[in-house]
Amino acid sequence: DSEFHWANYAVVDRHWKLLTTSDAKRTELYDIAADALETKDVAAEKPEVVKDIVSKLEAWKATLPAKPTGNVFSAERTK
Repeated sequence: DSEFHWANYAVVDRHWKLLTTSDAKRTELYDIAADALETKDVAAEKPEVVKDIVSKLEAWKATLPAKPTGNVFSAERTK
């Protein structure tokens, strides 16, 4: 892990921004409305928010194919 290049996922949900690894063993949570520069990790203070956003991330990941199908580009890309 590098200090700045460790996160595999970043999720913004309302005023929260969660950074996490693929296995969710490392997470950071920022209140981007109150802390736009992301200087204070509040994950330890807001475990319920972390759990909620990680749950949403896991639900989204479950919809992804196990292997790329070849058709990986958005329809928006071809416009």
